[in-house]
Amino acid sequence: MDPRQELVSYLRRQLVGPAGGDHETLDAPPDRQYLMGTLYPQEADLQRRLDAAAEELEGAGTEGRAEDTAPATDPVPESNSWLPSSLGFSFFTDADTVEISCSAARYETRAGTSERGRSWQRIPLPAETHRLTPDDDQVTVLDGRAELRVRRRAFGTGRLVTVALVNAARHEPGLGRAAHWDRMLFQAELRARPVDGRVLQYPSVRLASRDPEEQELRLQYRHVRTHAVGHGCAVAERYDDTGERVTELSAAVMPEAEVTGVRASGLSGAPVLNLLHLADPDVPAEQLREELTEFAADYRAWYVGQLDEDVPEWGREAAARILDRIRTAVTRMESGVRTLCDPRRPELLHAFRAANRAMALQMRHSAPDLAGTRRARRDAVPPAPEPHPEATWRPFQLAFFLLAVDGTADPGHPDRSVTDLIWFPTGGGKTEAYLLLAAFAMVLRRTGPAGGGTAVLSRYTLSLLTTQQFQRAATTVCALETLRRADPAAYGEEPFSIGLWVGETTTPNTYEKARTAFEDARRAAQPDDVFILDRCPWCGTRILPAHKSPDIGDYGVRATAGSFAFFCPRDECVFHDELPVAVVDEALYDRPPTFVLGTVDKFARLAWEPRAGRLFGAGGEDGTGNLPPSLVIQDELHLLTGPLGTTVGL
Repeated sequence: MDPRQELVSYLRRQLVGPAGGDHETLDAPPDRQYLMGTLYPQEADLQRRLDAAAEELEGAGTEGRAEDTAPATDPVPESNSWLPSSLGFSFFTDADTVEISCSAARYETRAGTSERGRSWQRIPLPAETHRLTPDDDQVTVLDGRAELRVRRRAFGTGRLVTVALVNAARHEPGLGRAAHWDRMLFQAELRARPVDGRVLQYPSVRLASRDPEEQELRLQYRHVRTHAVGHGCAVAERYDDTGERVTELSAAVMPEAEVTGVRASGLSGAPVLNLLHLADPDVPAEQLREELTEFAADYRAWYVGQLDEDVPEWGREAAARILDRIRTAVTRMESGVRTLCDPRRPELLHAFRAANRAMALQMRHSAPDLAGTRRARRDAVPPAPEPHPEATWRPFQLAFFLLAVDGTADPGHPDRSVTDLIWFPTGGGKTEAYLLLAAFAMVLRRTGPAGGGTAVLSRYTLSLLTTQQFQRAATTVCALETLRRADPAAYGEEPFSIGLWVGETTTPNTYEKARTAFEDARRAAQPDDVFILDRCPWCGTRILPAHKSPDIGDYGVRATAGSFAFFCPRDECVFHDELPVAVVDEALYDRPPTFVLGTVDKFARLAWEPRAGRLFGAGGEDGTGNLPPSLVIQDELHLLTGPLGTTVGL
């Protein structure tokens, strides 16, 4: 069996059942054992069932008292007031007669003995098949324990048909718990197929929608056809041998779908995608311009090919809007190439090459033999590793940078009013794409007379931020700082630095609290990573040792009543003196970092913390200030209004 299918089969046995065979015996109530495919008696109240389950102390996992088994009050009780007593689906057909099959099982409660507690014996209810004509709308099935119900409605040239399997039992509060279990139906299955007819595409209001987005989605997913809509379940479709015609529909209480992998397509193997080639100052500007122009021309050719795509008449208006946006994006890329290679603005090409050099270093130092793995202070690491010569961009990463160049390089450009979205599956390279643009913006800012202060602001929708996200950005900033130290005349005297601006539950917000936290870490047998930064972003050396150490040099923190700084404990590391990383609010306000990563809860505090204005270019007590951030990044946008996200605006 295919490993994936084996996993699905295991999950189905555990969640739907039966896990122990057709005639299994359970030691726990069946509605606790199986969470899907259960039909309860009609009008069974959810809260009462939860109360009963919480009081029931028999069965596996219920031997001891557990306070958290008591059900919490539902904040919206009406939304789940009744447990499901039916499942079904609706479909569109031109047939008059429908053939319906169903099956289920029940569990009989067996009294406990002196040797064994109460148990539940599975009793299969034989599958049944019925043909229902237009004169039939209901039939009793499964030994009288359930009903098949059919409803037909004329629609256009066919009929909308709804079939449902309903538990015929009704909830009676006066009965004991055993009677309720005996009245439930488990592993419910329902199938239907038209007799002498076809299953047609299901009508949808989306087909006639005037909403532009709905119209575009319908066009882009026109190959996806809906043939049924589930009620309390999903719907699985069975096709004929040609794969074109749906022959049977079935209720899917545990739906499954194969999500195909997504990979970046486009130009590959060209030197223009190689990071070190793009970073090489010996490559003539005219040659680089030709290579980038050819790269953008590949996107232009793809766009022209899309113009010849066969589009149904109903989707031509939506197609025109989509193609217009593609044309705009390609035009912006072409303009970005011209701007980047403009001989009148050599600072742009310098910043681009420096950003690529920094990203090549970031990729090398994020490898497992360096910052990709935490290690002890005296563990060996490669000395002065060079970037991998084969490090390359995926086409969409370089394309995103090119279309954002004009807006980043010119504060008055119309593109500044556009929010550019990077959309790609997890692990596809979104972070590296915006880090390249961020590195470009940070270097470019240093070419101006007021190049200090916070250049890039990255905002996260959650009130928490993962260590990995911070680590990758910190490694990029460390790469820029090594370039600055090697050539301060080109990059300025102010260090490139990164700051984490988050709530006090994540890192201490004052010098005093940071000193206290560090003193606690020094006393701890196994110090916790209370400062988020768990390793040197350049070599991977632990900031705090795994176990208590008498050597203060094993602790990469300097904390006093008026300052806080990280340093790499490894003597040979280029950041042994100090890491350009800040996590304490007071340190961020005293020396605004070049790159700030903040969470939404901090932005809500702006009105109550005047010093935070320094991150946005407001003047300090001495009247001096910096320019506001040049680039704002909204990371993890898909979580913006999720259960852990917050809707915010800036």
